[in-house]
This record gives sequence, structure tokens and C-alpha cells, in this order.
Amino acid sequence: MNIFKKLLKTIILRINGNIVKSSVVFDEKTKFSIGNYVGNDCELYSVKIGIYSYINSGCCIDNAVIGGFSCIGRNVIIGLGQHPVDRVLFHRMFYASGIGVWKKFFFENNFSEVKETKIGSDVWIGAGSMVMDGVEIGNGTLVAAGSVVTKNLDEYSIYAGVPAKKIKNRFKNDDVKKYISDFNTSSLMSADDICNLAKTGFFNKGENDFENSQDFIDFLESKRVFLEKNNFTVN
Repeated sequence: MNIFKKLLKTIILRINGNIVKSSVVFDEKTKFSIGNYVGNDCELYSVKIGIYSYINSGCCIDNAVIGGFSCIGRNVIIGLGQHPVDRVLFHRMFYASGIGVWKKFFFENNFSEVKETKIGSDVWIGAGSMVMDGVEIGNGTLVAAGSVVTKNLDEYSIYAGVPAKKIKNRFKNDDVKKYISDFNTSSLMSADDICNLAKTGFFNKGENDFENSQDFIDFLESKRVFLEKNNFTVN
């Protein structure tokens, strides 16, 4: 991407309320939405980022879709890529056609190097974690710092370790999940709508703030009904 195109892209990003630090490298296939933040020294290739999601400094992400309201910690790697393990040599020079210094060695590209990785909405991936390409992380899931994700992760769960293993569910009552997802997967509320909802203290409430899970569910449902009455749509 030349300097003029990068400057134009930066202006457009600012208009949509995004902050992308000047040291960030991203290609033309990378798509931002609104309210995104990308910290210093990140590399993004073919990444689609949902509303208000942020990526902290030092991350490298390749061929991934990230939902809304997700939080990517420092130095996270998503989409590590694969090498063919059944061939004479591992080396990319025999199947990666876009690298000029090795072009004369390229024969054919019949190997899928980086599969698409899907990160849900309201996902938190802790600092220093690695997510292998091709996996899916469900909505509302937390990946503890330093974890290595090698397979699909359930929604609204907490994972940790190498490889990452499920520690527990985020909520005591499974029914909470469907009410939470009405808000964290919705892209139809404007910034003003979200701000007004935040002023009510909605986003600062948790299951442990209520005597029981049903009270928490009733609270979530009341806010959903309020939005619908005011012609806001939740998914």
C-alpha cells in the first residue's frame, strides 16, 4: 500500500471513529468497521474487524474474522499458518507464489497455508496467546494469557493452558447466554444508543450483582424490551 493510499485510508478510518496507530501494517483486504482501535506494531492481513473491537500492540493476525466488542491483548498471534508435513521439504518456496526471491522455485499452489479463523463477538484473548488458523472461538469466551488455541472453543466459556482447555462456563445459568448475545452480536445500535444504554449502568452489571441468575435474566430482558419499544432492533 503506497503512502497516498495509506493516508486516504487513515482519513476514512478516523471518520468512522477508528484509531489505527501509524506503525500498524495492514493490507487492502483488511476491513475496519466503527470504533476500532489497533495499537502499535500490529500486522493485519485479510482481517475483518467488528464494531468497537480492539487489538492491542504487537499482534499479528492473518485471515481472520473478528466479531464486535472483542478484546485482543498484547502480542497475540492469530492464524499461524501451516506447512505441508508429508512432502520432501517443509519450505514455503515450493508453494508460496507471491514471494519474489523464491519465484523460480515455485511450481504450483495446491496447498492451503492459512485457513480462515473466526473469533466471535465479546471475546477476550489474553496477552501472548496464540490461535491456530482455521479454529472458531464462540461468542463471549475468554482465553487466558499465554494460551495456545488449537481447536474450536465453546461460547461463553473460560479457557487456559497449552493447549487451551476449558476451565468453566462464564455464567452459572446457561439461559443467560441467549440474553447476553442479543446485545454483543448486534450491529444495529448506533453509538448514541450504546452510550445511552451505558449511562444506565447496563454494561457494568453482572450475574454476581443479583441474588440469583433469574433476576439477572429479568434485568437483561427488561433492557431488550426497552430497546424494541424504542424501535431499536437486537439480533
